[in-house]
Amino acid sequence: MADQNTTDPAVLADVAKMTADRVHAGILSRAAKLRKMADEVEQHAGRLAGVPDNPRRSYAGTVAEVQHTVLWGMANLGLDQMVGDAREADQWAGWRDLAAKEADRG
Repeated sequence: MADQNTTDPAVLADVAKMTADRVHAGILSRAAKLRKMADEVEQHAGRLAGVPDNPRRSYAGTVAEVQHTVLWGMANLGLDQMVGDAREADQWAGWRDLAAKEADRG
């Protein structure tokens, strides 16, 4: 990654695009993980039909499995990393814009 002290507008533009692309890819990755989590929740729902015929299964147990899937899935999404990546992308975009304004003046 470029040094944050650089004032070269081309370098700042490249880094700003790279960090913005990373944010975009991160959002798409999280969307795929959320879809996978939703599929797992639907699988749990499909098991409800077998509860009356299976004394080893219960509605509460199935819902507990759903809760586990959702809570662990959310915890493992890495949303804090995505927020940090977005903050960094905003910083680079701001530095890019400032350097472009300075270049236009000079």
